[in-house]
Amino acid sequence: MMYRWIGVALEREWPVVKAEDAPKADAIVLLGGGMGANRDVYPYAEMWNGADRVWHAARLYKAGKAPIVIPTGSGERESSVPLLLDFGVPESAIVVEDKARNTEENARFVERMVGSLEFGVRSSEFRIQGDGSSTCQASHSKLQTKKRILLVTSAWHMRRSVLMYRRYAPSLEIIPAAADYEATVIMGRPFMFRDLWPDANILFCNSCIFKELLGYWGYSLLRK
Repeated sequence: MMYRWIGVALEREWPVVKAEDAPKADAIVLLGGGMGANRDVYPYAEMWNGADRVWHAARLYKAGKAPIVIPTGSGERESSVPLLLDFGVPESAIVVEDKARNTEENARFVERMVGSLEFGVRSSEFRIQGDGSSTCQASHSKLQTKKRILLVTSAWHMRRSVLMYRRYAPSLEIIPAAADYEATVIMGRPFMFRDLWPDANILFCNSCIFKELLGYWGYSLLRK
């Protein structure tokens, strides 16, 4: 019951927007954390609860909403990238930020990366050079001074993510593109007596939403 109400409170701030209805941007930023990988054990990416994020980033790309996808987070090269490729996003359109260890670092490192790219909102000729750096030939001579990104993460994680990006990546215009509405989906089901019993998955979800609440208010009140 607690997860139904608190989780939905975190998610409802970000209404569902279909990929085809999303605005265009310079880049799709995919926050890591929904995937896992261990290539020594299993050759494919392992999808966790938040893997919806990767699929939604692919949807946005295939809907023509941005020329590149930036997966950000340690381990994303081994986890999210293979799934993006499976979903049809070309390798040439994927630029990985794989140093960030948390959402604050996601914001700081992505801002630097996007700031170093040269492309406009409508550009389509993006490529990765042999040394790993990125270039993009803009289709318009006039480039935006403030880059626009579609920020993709789980709906319950979006509130803190937007706070982090607005605070630590002020040169970027943030457009939330939420996915993974877990609490909202559960809330839409009929209530059953068994919902009153302890459930391992719900306990895990409760820990996630309390982390989000503590993180949001901790950063809001204690960090500048």
